[in-house]
Amino acid sequence: MEIRELIDLGRWPQAEDAATELLKMAEAAHGTESRAAADAHDLLVAALIANGRALAPKTCEIADRAVELRLELDGADSPAVTESLLTQGKVLKENRQRWPGWSASTGRGCRS
Repeated sequence: MEIRELIDLGRWPQAEDAATELLKMAEAAHGTESRAAADAHDLLVAALIANGRALAPKTCEIADRAVELRLELDGADSPAVTESLLTQGKVLKENRQRWPGWSASTGRGCRS
């Protein structure tokens, strides 16, 4: 079963586990700077958000890394960058709602 399907079915812990494993496999097979790794980062962030872990520090880090990879690999005008930015925005929005003074530049609020 695919990760997005697990998310859609509400099987969030399984989606998170599957996305974590996919990231490990993508990095091992294609490298940490690959499109496969970027795809896996995006899926893992989506699974973490769905699983209620948007406020976890690692979610912020993984979302940031996904955007960095997309910018490096695809350039700023790529639709893939847009998708990564939208996902990162969901993480930032959750953090701002929980901690109104939170700022991405200071990282305040990016903790579990």
